[in-house]
Amino acid sequence: MNIVIANIRGICRAGAVALAGFAILARAQPETRPDLVGRIVPPRGGSARATVIVFGASPKNGGAISLAYPDCGKRAQSDDQGNFKIELLDPQLKFRVLIEGPGCKPQVIDGLVPADGAFTAYLEAADTSLTTTNSVRGRVVDAEGAPVADALLRLSGVRRDDRSSQSGTPLPGAAIAVTDAQGQFILSSKDPYPGHPGAKVLEVTAEIEARGFVKQKATIQVGAADAAGIVLTAGGGMIEGTVVLPDGRPAEGATVALKKSLKSLYLRQGQLHGYPNDTIATTDAAGRFVLPSDAEATAIFASHAAGLGQIPASNSGAPPKIVLQPWGRIEGTFRIGSRPGTNETLQLGGAFRASSEEDLTYDRNDFKTVTDDEGRFVFANVPSGGQQINRDVQQGGRGFRSEMLAQIEVKPGEVTQVTLGGMGRAIIGKVELTPPGGKVDWSLVEIGVRLDKHSYPAKLAAAGSFRADDIPAGKCQVMVTVMEDNPGQMPPRAPVGYASKEVLVPEMPGGRSEETLDVGTIEVPVHHLPAVGVEAALFETQTLDGKPLKLSDYRGRHVLLDLCGKLPGAETPAMEAVAQAFAADGPLVVVTLCKSADANYLAELSKKKVPWISGTLDGVNMEWYGLYSGGFMSGGSGGSFSPNLPAIFLIGPDGKYLSVRLKPEEIQAAVTEALGKK
Repeated sequence: MNIVIANIRGICRAGAVALAGFAILARAQPETRPDLVGRIVPPRGGSARATVIVFGASPKNGGAISLAYPDCGKRAQSDDQGNFKIELLDPQLKFRVLIEGPGCKPQVIDGLVPADGAFTAYLEAADTSLTTTNSVRGRVVDAEGAPVADALLRLSGVRRDDRSSQSGTPLPGAAIAVTDAQGQFILSSKDPYPGHPGAKVLEVTAEIEARGFVKQKATIQVGAADAAGIVLTAGGGMIEGTVVLPDGRPAEGATVALKKSLKSLYLRQGQLHGYPNDTIATTDAAGRFVLPSDAEATAIFASHAAGLGQIPASNSGAPPKIVLQPWGRIEGTFRIGSRPGTNETLQLGGAFRASSEEDLTYDRNDFKTVTDDEGRFVFANVPSGGQQINRDVQQGGRGFRSEMLAQIEVKPGEVTQVTLGGMGRAIIGKVELTPPGGKVDWSLVEIGVRLDKHSYPAKLAAAGSFRADDIPAGKCQVMVTVMEDNPGQMPPRAPVGYASKEVLVPEMPGGRSEETLDVGTIEVPVHHLPAVGVEAALFETQTLDGKPLKLSDYRGRHVLLDLCGKLPGAETPAMEAVAQAFAADGPLVVVTLCKSADANYLAELSKKKVPWISGTLDGVNMEWYGLYSGGFMSGGSGGSFSPNLPAIFLIGPDGKYLSVRLKPEEIQAAVTEALGKK
């Protein structure tokens, strides 16, 4: 099976040595070139002989690591005492080395400066058990099928059979591998995160680096054919370019960065920041910069006190030249109805676009302002182009909700004047929770108005009355969401009730009216989160063989409810034991709802005649049970269950919880106590 890494956006082509045809930087060789010396310390009883390879370099004054520097690929073999020397390295660079020792884990060390003197590397013994459990074998080749030796693979993602996954760049603490002379490797997917007992890894994602090739990622199935080939794209060169001021002079001290697909690049205090910070450089006195080419790049940005510049990371026949555009400025006034919007927090962000792959992310604190006593505000140092102004509206006492006020076009070096708000009319109403009674924490109730894909937050009074200002004419939805604290769980706060009401806002002369529109009372049914004595949220779903399954059908009997991702799970043995012991004579009903089930296990369960009801989670609102379901008020069971499942509850004959979430080892005692049996 061949695994081919696609060339993203056609940036790097086979045989190219730089992104989008940009030239490889040719560095002048200094007269004095120091040696990198060090010592290898093997694990107890191991050999001190190891191979040390220069596997990347970066400028000492800051910049990205690249394998395209001429010194990369140089290597040395340590002697019996572990001593080694790599000769004649560029004094302007700091280096990354890759160390391979027999029977040891490969090790990568960054930031080595030859002039700092000798360093010591302590190797760890390889864990031989990792080659048989959750590991993948494969082969790395070039476009002609020739093996690529000394390619570095780092685990950057895993996907498990319990529908959970983990990703990183690479995963912290994850294993690495290096290809041999035939391009072959074994990469372990040993999970660096706890919490998934019994889950099997189905596939791993590896980040691959090799000299002369673009850094790439590959997804590999566990158990795939041993001869699976990962085809690398030639390239991996350097991008050498210049940044100039609006008047054409070199821009010294500008930050230059690649915007990479699916990764954020931040504008913070006039400079560019990203994570990981591996594609950011600073221009010299001539405005020159050097960056490593990257197949995931979509744009190149440059920022400076004089302005911001951007070019697409697309094919070009010449080295890139980025011309800075002067910062813009926004001055405006905000009104709420007929009064100035005073002391209101406004945020600036890029306007909505069909694709954000070439967009910057604005630092929240940098692009935030508060209106004065007359509702006036200013945003300085604003990038030119489409911008969006948002307002933070406090929802109760627990947080803020963002309201989009306007999308505007900012011209470089100019002041854009805007007037926001002050149109439409106010909507008022009242919220009542059902069933009534009990103390209501109104700080956990959120109300908003939706009209033409635009959301208008409402402010809520303690008695349940609310007001939403500046609602334009048209048919809108008034939406109410009731939240509840969910201590120790994810999320820490979960929705327990939702209702909406359709309202027609009549036309207003001039688009503005001082008359309020009373929408009346909105009743919201509430399902409280699990707690002893609270009525359990009802569900209606199907058994695994397609029959109706409702919790209300078992009123008058104890119910042991198990919500799980896959059946069988880690809690299944305990559930089965309780079902055998207590469910046969009728006082207890054991119900498991799952996303998937092993057919062989179900067959065995049937043969053993275990009194157990198995159903599907489809259509069950997991949020009512205090569990994350992957969507705000989704009303379903989609999303990732890994942080919360399994979730086991004991429900009494009156339909109320007798327990909060039970651990598998607590099930037997809880059921025994509830049924009064020994």
